[in-house]
Amino acid sequence: MRQPPFCSEGGETQFANGRPPRSCGAARPQKLDARRTTYDERLYAANCGLRTATCDLRGRQAQKGGRNAMHCGTDIVQISRMVDMAARHGRSLGRFFTAQERAYCQRDDGAWRPESLAGIFAAKEALFKALGTGFRQGKWTDVEVCHDSLGAPYYQLYGYYAQAVQMKTGQPPSLSIAHDGDYAIAFTVLG
Repeated sequence: MRQPPFCSEGGETQFANGRPPRSCGAARPQKLDARRTTYDERLYAANCGLRTATCDLRGRQAQKGGRNAMHCGTDIVQISRMVDMAARHGRSLGRFFTAQERAYCQRDDGAWRPESLAGIFAAKEALFKALGTGFRQGKWTDVEVCHDSLGAPYYQLYGYYAQAVQMKTGQPPSLSIAHDGDYAIAFTVLG
């Protein structure tokens, strides 16, 4: 894993040039103690993924490696955009959706269920946001949204995203999808 231009050793934040970036809110490298740090300093430490005993946003001691942190992602998609996408690019939906997802979203008469397409698309975007990376590597089809026997959605991850989730939390992500009117929303929790 690539180190950021700063790291934390023994609870002391150290930066590449000896000073924190302007956006971090910390005046000088210092020990991260929940009783003596500002919200900005704790936020910066949490976002940097410091690997020693640092404080999370609630001021509690974070576990080494940051494995106890909770990461959330949410996304909302306009269903009418999926109607347009399916009409214009029906054959290229394979770029975004796996064969199983396309089968789930297709009616018996061959028409698409755009609310399901939008929900699955939102679920993938929510996972990318929960990882904190956005869609930068891998393939859209590395993230597959499946449904159990009761219809509850869950992720089946492959390739880059399977490794990324394992490194981030070591637990499978939780997923919730809903749609109403012209919008579908998905919420993902890692950790």
